[in-house]
Amino acid sequence: MYRQSFGISLQPLSSSGFLFLCFFLGLFCASVSWAEPKNIIFYEDNAPFSYQLNSEPEGLWVRLVRDILDDMKIPYRFSMYPFKRALHSAKAGEGVVVGIVKNDERLELLDHSEPFYVERNLLWVREGQSFNFKDIADLSGLVLGIKLGWSYGDDFDRAKHEKKFQAIDGNVKKLYALLDAKRLDALVDNDLAAPKNIASLNLTNKFESLPEPLLLANIYLALKRDSDPQFLIDFNRSLTKLRKQGRLAEIQTAFRKTYMESF
Repeated sequence: MYRQSFGISLQPLSSSGFLFLCFFLGLFCASVSWAEPKNIIFYEDNAPFSYQLNSEPEGLWVRLVRDILDDMKIPYRFSMYPFKRALHSAKAGEGVVVGIVKNDERLELLDHSEPFYVERNLLWVREGQSFNFKDIADLSGLVLGIKLGWSYGDDFDRAKHEKKFQAIDGNVKKLYALLDAKRLDALVDNDLAAPKNIASLNLTNKFESLPEPLLLANIYLALKRDSDPQFLIDFNRSLTKLRKQGRLAEIQTAFRKTYMESF
């Protein structure tokens, strides 16, 4: 009796075969890496720009960035984190954070896109308590309410650090309550969010905004320095394309109309 063997006889690879195998595996790994969805991180409680509605991401920034990413034709997924975790995750190379203002510290650690939105940040005061405001120097000696963790440009941040004014950090509801109780001279809120914030607290007609904005803030998305320059190149290209087509303006107009009619 004898036993017949069936199968494949493994032979040592030639040098050319080994190089071909390495090349093939390299292409395979690259394709797997490319196909992995990009983690796009929004702030979870930043209405009307990013928030959760029926467990799904919603908001103006979500809609703008989604259209840009769809035009890029790349796989992506949305995550919703608290502000500090979102920023930390981007610095650690764990995703792309959406909705930040440039400052010196962030420029050292993050690469930024072109701005995809301009946020109009205003100083809000009690009705009849407006004051002359032209620049940061006019805030000297005041008590100001600002959202926890937010940056309003290097000049404002520097004046805050140098204690040119007293800054009280907190969430929006707390800040408006403090302003109403005369414990703040003013607070910072943007022109889109403020009317609904005020209405939700039953404080309509109690506040007014100063005519001169504190900051017209360019809003960016950003990721860890030197981690994916091609992503930013492609994002900026699609951003420019959709802006020229008027698509981004259409999204903003439609969202603003719907949002303002919701209260």
